[in-house]
Amino acid sequence: MRWQPVVCALAGWELAAACGTRSEPAKREPPEGQPIAVVTDSARMEGVKLELLAMGKQCAIRFSNPAPEQLTMVPRPPCYFVRGNGPLPQTFSYPDVGVRWVLIVVGSAASDETRKRWNLTSAMVCGEEAQSVLLRREQIVTTNRVNRGGVTCRDAGVDEKEFWSFAHEEE
Repeated sequence: MRWQPVVCALAGWELAAACGTRSEPAKREPPEGQPIAVVTDSARMEGVKLELLAMGKQCAIRFSNPAPEQLTMVPRPPCYFVRGNGPLPQTFSYPDVGVRWVLIVVGSAASDETRKRWNLTSAMVCGEEAQSVLLRREQIVTTNRVNRGGVTCRDAGVDEKEFWSFAHEEE
């Protein structure tokens, strides 16, 4: 028997479509006017589950804090949390500005031209835009600033100065 990956489509906070294999896409559509949301990555920070969603041409982050919330992000799907060495997202804390944690999200997949210029293998998951999600003063927010003009790879980690820069962005 051949293994078939399962694909599920989500809309809002409820399961909105049946799960199926890639050869059998989900049959139910989301409510009119809402794009299908697909979870591309997830993490748990201090008991809060964070999910990155691909919603058409937008990435979003969904979480409960304590009520369900969703914030739109600038990078285009698919989006991923930057990880250092291992399965957990890379994170830093900056108590001097009231930031308990900072996560960097990479999206806007690197083009073939960019991959060639930066000598990236096809196995590397990299993007051309990075934006941050942080817990500042008990509130989960996305930063206004988006890093462009370089490449960030999901599994390569990012220098701590990038986290510091996002955390110290003017509110």
